[in-house]
Amino acid sequence: MMLDWKFEEVPAALVEQELTQRDQFNNDDVGLAEALDREVAQNSLDARKNDAAVKLRIELRSLASTEAAELRSLFESLRPHLAASGVDSSPLDRSEARILVIEDFNTTGLTGRYDQLDEGHFNSFWRRHGRSGKGGKSGGRWGLGKLVFSSSSQIRVFFGLTAREGESNALLMGQAVLSNHMIDGRRHPAHGFWFRDRAPDNLQLPVADEAIVQRMRSLLGFTRSAQS
Repeated sequence: MMLDWKFEEVPAALVEQELTQRDQFNNDDVGLAEALDREVAQNSLDARKNDAAVKLRIELRSLASTEAAELRSLFESLRPHLAASGVDSSPLDRSEARILVIEDFNTTGLTGRYDQLDEGHFNSFWRRHGRSGKGGKSGGRWGLGKLVFSSSSQIRVFFGLTAREGESNALLMGQAVLSNHMIDGRRHPAHGFWFRDRAPDNLQLPVADEAIVQRMRSLLGFTRSAQS
Protein backbone atom coordinates (compact mmCIF):
# COMPACT_ATOMS: atom_id res chain seq x y z
CA MET A 1 0.00 0.00 0.00
CA MET A 2 1.28 3.46 -0.88
CA LEU A 3 1.56 6.35 1.53
CA ASP A 4 -1.56 8.35 0.88
CA TRP A 5 -4.30 10.54 2.29
CA LYS A 6 -7.37 8.53 3.20
CA PHE A 7 -10.77 9.63 4.48
CA GLU A 8 -13.08 6.87 5.61
CA GLU A 9 -16.52 6.50 4.07
CA VAL A 10 -19.35 7.47 6.44
CA PRO A 11 -22.33 5.10 6.36
CA ALA A 12 -25.63 6.76 5.50
CA ALA A 13 -27.15 5.61 8.79
CA LEU A 14 -24.72 7.62 10.93
CA VAL A 15 -25.57 11.13 12.15
CA GLU A 16 -23.42 13.74 10.45
CA GLN A 17 -21.37 15.86 12.88
CA GLU A 18 -19.67 19.01 11.67
CA LEU A 19 -16.68 20.77 13.25
CA THR A 20 -17.86 24.07 14.68
CA GLN A 21 -15.07 25.03 17.08
CA ARG A 22 -12.44 26.62 14.81
CA ASP A 23 -13.60 30.17 15.51
CA GLN A 24 -12.60 29.86 19.16
CA PHE A 25 -8.96 30.11 18.09
CA ASN A 26 -9.14 33.38 16.18
CA ASN A 27 -11.48 35.91 17.75
CA ASP A 28 -11.38 39.15 19.73
CA ASP A 29 -10.37 37.30 22.88
CA VAL A 30 -7.69 34.89 21.62
CA GLY A 31 -5.71 35.16 18.39
CA LEU A 32 -4.63 32.08 16.46
CA ALA A 33 -0.93 32.55 17.26
CA GLU A 34 -1.65 32.93 20.97
CA ALA A 35 -3.89 29.85 20.96
CA LEU A 36 -1.17 27.85 19.21
CA ASP A 37 1.46 28.96 21.74
CA ARG A 38 -0.80 28.00 24.63
CA GLU A 39 -1.65 24.58 23.23
CA VAL A 40 1.94 23.71 22.36
CA ALA A 41 3.28 24.77 25.76
CA GLN A 42 0.51 22.99 27.68
CA ASN A 43 0.84 19.73 25.75
CA SER A 44 4.59 19.67 26.30
CA LEU A 45 4.35 20.48 30.00
CA ASP A 46 1.71 17.78 30.49
CA ALA A 47 4.13 15.25 28.94
CA ARG A 48 7.17 16.38 30.91
CA LYS A 49 9.63 13.58 31.65
CA ASN A 50 10.86 13.13 35.22
CA ASP A 51 10.22 16.77 36.16
CA ALA A 52 12.91 17.87 33.69
CA ALA A 53 12.86 21.35 32.19
CA VAL A 54 10.90 21.18 28.92
CA LYS A 55 12.54 22.73 25.87
CA LEU A 56 10.50 24.01 22.93
CA ARG A 57 11.86 24.77 19.49
CA ILE A 58 9.71 26.71 17.02
CA GLU A 59 10.85 27.58 13.50
CA LEU A 60 9.12 29.01 10.45
CA ARG A 61 10.94 27.14 7.70
CA SER A 62 10.95 28.01 3.98
CA LEU A 63 11.50 25.30 1.37
CA ALA A 64 13.05 26.18 -1.98
CA SER A 65 11.62 24.92 -5.26
CA THR A 66 13.09 21.39 -5.24
CA GLU A 67 12.11 20.59 -1.67
CA ALA A 68 8.77 22.35 -2.09
CA ALA A 69 8.03 20.16 -5.11
CA GLU A 70 8.82 17.06 -3.07
CA LEU A 71 6.52 18.23 -0.29
CA ARG A 72 3.80 19.15 -2.79
CA SER A 73 3.89 15.64 -4.24
CA LEU A 74 2.65 14.29 -0.90
CA PHE A 75 -0.70 16.05 -1.32
CA GLU A 76 -1.98 14.99 -4.73
CA SER A 77 -4.55 12.60 -3.28
CA LEU A 78 -5.66 15.29 -0.82
CA ARG A 79 -6.64 17.82 -3.50
CA PRO A 80 -10.11 16.37 -4.26
CA HIS A 81 -10.94 16.44 -0.55
CA LEU A 82 -9.77 20.05 -0.25
CA ALA A 83 -11.96 21.03 -3.19
CA ALA A 84 -14.99 19.16 -1.84
CA SER A 85 -14.53 20.87 1.53
CA GLY A 86 -14.19 24.35 0.04
CA VAL A 87 -10.54 24.71 1.14
CA ASP A 88 -8.31 26.71 -1.21
CA SER A 89 -5.55 24.45 -2.57
CA SER A 90 -3.59 27.27 -4.28
CA PRO A 91 -0.85 27.25 -1.57
CA LEU A 92 0.15 23.85 -3.00
CA ASP A 93 0.90 25.46 -6.36
CA ARG A 94 3.46 27.98 -5.14
CA SER A 95 7.12 27.52 -6.04
CA GLU A 96 8.12 27.80 -2.39
CA ALA A 97 6.56 26.37 0.75
CA ARG A 98 6.46 27.51 4.35
CA ILE A 99 6.38 25.04 7.23
CA LEU A 100 5.88 25.79 10.89
CA VAL A 101 8.08 23.35 12.82
CA ILE A 102 7.43 22.73 16.51
CA GLU A 103 9.50 20.32 18.58
CA ASP A 104 9.66 19.62 22.28
CA PHE A 105 12.38 17.93 24.30
CA ASN A 106 12.51 16.28 27.74
CA THR A 107 9.03 14.86 27.16
CA THR A 108 7.81 11.26 27.03
CA GLY A 109 6.40 11.24 23.51
CA LEU A 110 2.88 10.07 22.67
CA THR A 111 2.62 7.00 24.85
CA GLY A 112 0.13 4.15 24.69
CA ARG A 113 -0.90 1.71 21.98
CA TYR A 114 -0.88 2.91 18.40
CA ASP A 115 -2.08 -0.35 16.82
CA GLN A 116 -5.34 -0.57 18.75
CA LEU A 117 -7.62 1.77 20.65
CA ASP A 118 -6.83 2.45 24.29
CA GLU A 119 -6.85 5.41 26.69
CA GLY A 120 -3.23 6.38 25.96
CA HIS A 121 -1.88 9.68 24.73
CA PHE A 122 -1.29 8.49 21.16
CA ASN A 123 -4.96 7.71 20.62
CA SER A 124 -6.07 10.81 22.52
CA PHE A 125 -4.05 13.06 20.23
CA TRP A 126 -4.74 11.42 16.87
CA ARG A 127 -8.08 9.65 17.20
CA ARG A 128 -10.28 11.62 19.58
CA HIS A 129 -12.11 14.88 19.11
CA GLY A 130 -14.14 16.62 21.79
CA ARG A 131 -12.89 14.28 24.50
CA SER A 132 -9.59 14.30 26.33
CA GLY A 133 -7.81 11.86 28.61
CA LYS A 134 -6.55 14.77 30.71
CA GLY A 135 -8.00 15.47 34.08
CA GLY A 136 -7.51 17.53 37.18
CA LYS A 137 -5.50 20.64 36.40
CA SER A 138 -4.05 19.40 33.12
CA GLY A 139 -4.72 21.77 30.26
CA GLY A 140 -6.94 21.05 27.27
CA ARG A 141 -9.35 18.72 29.05
CA TRP A 142 -12.00 19.07 26.37
CA GLY A 143 -9.79 17.67 23.62
CA LEU A 144 -10.47 20.64 21.29
CA GLY A 145 -7.19 22.55 21.63
CA LYS A 146 -5.43 20.33 19.10
CA LEU A 147 -7.70 21.79 16.41
CA VAL A 148 -5.33 24.75 16.49
CA PHE A 149 -2.69 22.70 14.65
CA SER A 150 -4.79 22.17 11.54
CA SER A 151 -6.26 25.67 11.87
CA SER A 152 -2.73 27.08 11.61
CA SER A 153 -2.30 25.49 8.19
CA GLN A 154 -3.72 27.06 5.03
CA ILE A 155 -4.57 23.57 3.77
CA ARG A 156 -5.65 22.34 7.25
CA VAL A 157 -2.88 19.74 7.50
CA PHE A 158 -0.18 18.79 9.99
CA PHE A 159 2.32 15.97 10.45
CA GLY A 160 3.31 14.50 13.79
CA LEU A 161 6.51 12.66 14.64
CA THR A 162 6.79 11.06 18.07
CA ALA A 163 9.88 9.43 19.56
CA ARG A 164 8.69 7.47 22.56
CA GLU A 165 10.90 6.87 25.57
CA GLY A 166 12.48 3.42 25.51
CA GLU A 167 11.61 2.71 21.85
CA SER A 168 14.04 2.80 18.93
CA ASN A 169 11.57 3.54 16.11
CA ALA A 170 9.91 6.93 15.76
CA LEU A 171 6.28 7.02 14.59
CA LEU A 172 5.08 9.40 11.88
CA MET A 173 1.58 10.25 10.71
CA GLY A 174 -0.28 13.10 9.05
CA GLN A 175 -3.76 14.43 9.63
CA ALA A 176 -6.06 16.73 7.66
CA VAL A 177 -9.01 18.33 9.42
CA LEU A 178 -11.37 19.73 6.78
CA SER A 179 -15.17 19.52 6.91
CA ASN A 180 -17.68 16.81 6.19
CA HIS A 181 -17.73 16.40 2.43
CA MET A 182 -18.94 14.24 -0.45
CA ILE A 183 -16.99 12.87 -3.42
CA ASP A 184 -18.63 10.75 -6.13
CA GLY A 185 -21.68 10.23 -3.95
CA ARG A 186 -19.65 9.02 -0.97
CA ARG A 187 -19.80 10.81 2.37
CA HIS A 188 -16.50 11.51 4.15
CA PRO A 189 -15.79 12.89 7.63
CA ALA A 190 -13.71 15.97 8.37
CA HIS A 191 -10.72 13.99 9.61
CA GLY A 192 -8.39 12.15 7.24
CA PHE A 193 -4.98 10.56 7.73
CA TRP A 194 -1.70 10.28 5.83
CA PHE A 195 -0.47 6.74 6.38
CA ARG A 196 0.36 3.47 4.62
CA ASP A 197 -0.72 0.38 6.55
CA ARG A 198 -3.73 -0.65 8.60
CA ALA A 199 -4.18 -2.86 11.64
CA PRO A 200 -6.33 -6.01 11.31
CA ASP A 201 -9.35 -4.01 12.52
CA ASN A 202 -8.71 -1.40 9.77
CA LEU A 203 -7.21 1.17 12.15
CA GLN A 204 -4.77 3.57 10.46
CA LEU A 205 -1.20 2.86 11.57
CA PRO A 206 1.62 5.42 11.85
CA VAL A 207 4.67 5.02 9.63
CA ALA A 208 7.64 3.41 11.38
CA ASP A 209 9.81 2.77 8.30
CA GLU A 210 13.18 4.33 9.19
CA ALA A 211 13.98 5.47 5.65
CA ILE A 212 10.67 7.31 5.29
CA VAL A 213 10.94 8.83 8.75
CA GLN A 214 14.48 10.05 8.12
CA ARG A 215 13.51 11.61 4.79
CA MET A 216 10.61 13.43 6.38
CA ARG A 217 12.86 14.55 9.27
CA SER A 218 15.15 16.16 6.72
CA LEU A 219 12.44 17.61 4.50
CA LEU A 220 10.40 19.11 7.32
CA GLY A 221 13.39 20.27 9.34
CA PHE A 222 13.14 18.20 12.51
CA THR A 223 16.29 18.25 14.65
CA ARG A 224 15.39 15.48 17.11
CA SER A 225 17.72 12.50 17.09
CA ALA A 226 17.49 9.94 19.89
CA GLN A 227 15.64 12.09 22.41
CA SER A 228 12.07 11.25 23.32
